[in-house]
Parts: sequence; C-alpha cells; structure tokens
Amino acid sequence: MRITTNMSFNTLFGESAIKRAEYQQTLQNISSEKKLHKPSDDPTGMSNTTRYRAELASYEQYLENMKEAQEYLLAVDNAMQEFNDVLSRAREIAEQGATGSTTESTRGILAQEVEELINQSLQTANTTVRGDYIFAGYNTNEPAYTDAGRPVGPYSPLENTYDGEATVYNAYPEGQKAEGEYLVRIVTAGGIGTAEYQVSEDGGDTWGSVQTVQASNNIYDDINGEDSYIRMEFTAGNFEIGDEFTIEMESGLYQGDSGIIEFNANKNTKIQINVTGQELLEDTGYFDVLHELKNALENNNMPEVSEKLEELKTLQTDMEAYTTKAGQRLNQVESVQNNLTVMSENLQSSISDIEQPDLYEAISLLAKQEYALQASTQMLGKVFPVSLMNYI
Repeated sequence: MRITTNMSFNTLFGESAIKRAEYQQTLQNISSEKKLHKPSDDPTGMSNTTRYRAELASYEQYLENMKEAQEYLLAVDNAMQEFNDVLSRAREIAEQGATGSTTESTRGILAQEVEELINQSLQTANTTVRGDYIFAGYNTNEPAYTDAGRPVGPYSPLENTYDGEATVYNAYPEGQKAEGEYLVRIVTAGGIGTAEYQVSEDGGDTWGSVQTVQASNNIYDDINGEDSYIRMEFTAGNFEIGDEFTIEMESGLYQGDSGIIEFNANKNTKIQINVTGQELLEDTGYFDVLHELKNALENNNMPEVSEKLEELKTLQTDMEAYTTKAGQRLNQVESVQNNLTVMSENLQSSISDIEQPDLYEAISLLAKQEYALQASTQMLGKVFPVSLMNYI
C-alpha cells in the first residue's frame, strides 16, 4: 500500500489532536476539581451520582427532622425534671403539713408555697420550642394551659355525712370557661334520685332552685346565673340536709388535645417527640393533687393533707417513668443522628470518588500528556514546515 504525504499528515495531525484534547481535559479536571462535566464523560458514574444525591438529600431531611426532634425532647426532658422538682418540694410540704406539731398558720404559709408551685408548673407546661407549645398535642399554636377555668374539688367539710364519691369536670363549649366558686348544699335528705340540692355562685348570698340529685348534675344558679358547663357526678350514697360541697375554679385548664407528634427518622421508622399534657398531667391528676393539697392546707385539714401525701408519692413514680421514656427517645434520636451522619459522609465520599479527580494522579498524568503533546508537535514540525504548524 502506498503511503502518501497527505495520509502521513492526517495520521500525525489526528494523533496530535487527540493528545491535545486529552491534555485539555485533564487540565480542566484539575482546574475545576471535577472529572464529570457532561453525561458522556461517564454515563454510569453520572447515573450513580444522581441517585446518590437524591439519597443524600433524603438523609439531610431526616437529619433536620432529628435535629428538631432533639430540641423537642431536650425541652420535654428539662420540663419533666422541673415537674419532678415541684413534686419533691410538694411532698416535703405535705409531710410537714401532715405533722401534728405544725400550726394552722404554718399550714397557711405552706399553702401559699403550693400556690407558687402550681404557677411554676403552669409556666413549665406552656414550654415552647420553635414557637410550638410542646405539651398541647396537635394544638401547638395555643398554650396548653390557661390561667383560669379549671374546676377543682368538690371539697366538703369533715362533718358531711355523704358516704359516696363526688367528682367534678367541665363540659365547656369552645371558648367558654367558668370562674369563681360554686357552693352546693343538700336541702332534702336521701339518695340519688330522691335527695335535693341548690347551687350558689356568690358565696351563699343567693341560691338557685331546688333540684333533684342525679348521678350527673349541672352545677349553676339557674335563677340568678347561666349554665357554667360544670358537671358534678355522685356515686351511690346517702345525703343528709346540710351536706355541702365546694367547687373552686382555679388556674390550669387544659386546652390541648391527645395528639401524638412523630418525626420520620427514615422511610420506615418514626419517633414520637412529644408527651401531651393530657397524658402527663391530666390523666395522672398532677394539677388536681396540687390544688387539693393547697386547699387542705388552707383549711387545716390534716387527714386530707395525709391523703395528698400518698397521692404525691404515686405522682412521683409516674413522672419518673415518663422521664425515663423521654430519655430513651432522646437516646434513640441521637443514635439515628449518628447513623445518618455516617451514611451521609459515606455517600458524599462515593460522590467525590466519582466526580472529583485525584489531584496527585491528575497532575502526574498532565505532565505525561504535556510531554506526549510536545513530542507529537515536534514530530509534525520535522515532517512539515514549521510555518504550517503555527496554524494548527
């Protein structure tokens, strides 16, 4: 086969062009610190990095979820410690108040301290994280507890003869809450369905109509007042004329719900980040016990103080169990954070391995390519006029 001058030129020129392109590619990789500039550079690598980046984005979202979850659970943990401190002090107060040597005036002072503990607890119960009330369930935009409207009691004097159990609760429509004090007095002896009662809302100056005692009763002065939406329930028992019950409207009406908030830790796992006031404080009777302790101290009722002391012991046990549970969730969040961080770093490393050149190797390769390009250029210069090479 005859090799013409034109064929030699095309061959040498083509080789030189390839070497120049390789040299420029390596130079671009070094200057940009990237070796993937378009899909054709490495189709498989480009596909993998796209997938890795999508996974990395999901891990970053999960990490953000866990960061917020950690903030919530740290706040919950701190709040529970404050509740535990309150219960410890309330228990000390109850122990002192139940002692026979404690005077009536001292019990009055202790009652004032319990009132302060209640106010402190309400502030803790309205703790916020990122503007959310953490103990309000789903209703995070509103404080978990209001400063009024909680029915507490019913309280009854020691001389009452009623031998059943009385409880009180509210049935407020939205936006409604009662205030003040409600007195209930038995005016006709008997049992449920036969005994009769009246209600006063002004300390006994005026009274509503005579009504028959039922298992569930509306408590308000139906002559001089409006429905308070306070309900009082009685179990079977006998009433005597003169039996009295007092319902006091106190601070600490719960207006949250039982909503459980969970954050995604990954596509298969969710972690609960909240404890509702309903579960932690309402179902356990936290505020009821504190209010009843205060009332017992104010009325110098030693048997009632002793009863509240036992209830405080149970409350402490319950609170410690919730604190432990919250601590376990916090540990779970921290473990997930660590795992997500490691997986994110591994993915980032895989992306870097595909996209970023090894600069040491790239610089070494550049030197070799530069030498080869120079050699190719010199070869062309020997075969063809140098003036022609200046235009290549």
